[in-house]
Amino acid sequence: MKPGNFLGYNASKPFVPPLSKTTTILSDYDKNFLLTSFGPSAISTFISMYIQGLFNGLSASGVFYGTPQAIGNQIYPRGLSKYYDLYSVNGFMTFFFDYLVAQLIYYISLTGLPLNSIILLLSGKSGDNILSIIYELPPFTLINFGAWWGVPLEGMMQLGW
Repeated sequence: MKPGNFLGYNASKPFVPPLSKTTTILSDYDKNFLLTSFGPSAISTFISMYIQGLFNGLSASGVFYGTPQAIGNQIYPRGLSKYYDLYSVNGFMTFFFDYLVAQLIYYISLTGLPLNSIILLLSGKSGDNILSIIYELPPFTLINFGAWWGVPLEGMMQLGW
């Protein structure tokens, strides 16, 4: 299996996710939510992919772009792939550092919002669609408020995503 793929991504031309730099509070909140919720599964998936790569030669190049999962997430990024290149060692290290920071912020935040989202709000970043965050916080989650109002409040976070 080749380390690159037909989309042109390889070790010398890495994939850059569309939202690798968040500019709105909603996209930052989404990124932190995905990090804290799905970080452990992404870590175990990468470790498994890396171990398999030891046997088929992909681990030496540091990229796993030849896999069907990588190609699918590069054509249409979803979940953590909107923010991170989870199919290269460099991208994974960026993700892993952010995961550790998000866990720390999650445990010290008193408002329900990640600390960096509060900092973005105070620094004047876009607060468009901020109501779609509010319905996910307690006490609304206790009565499943989000299931009732999630669709009308849903909107784009950043750059059409």
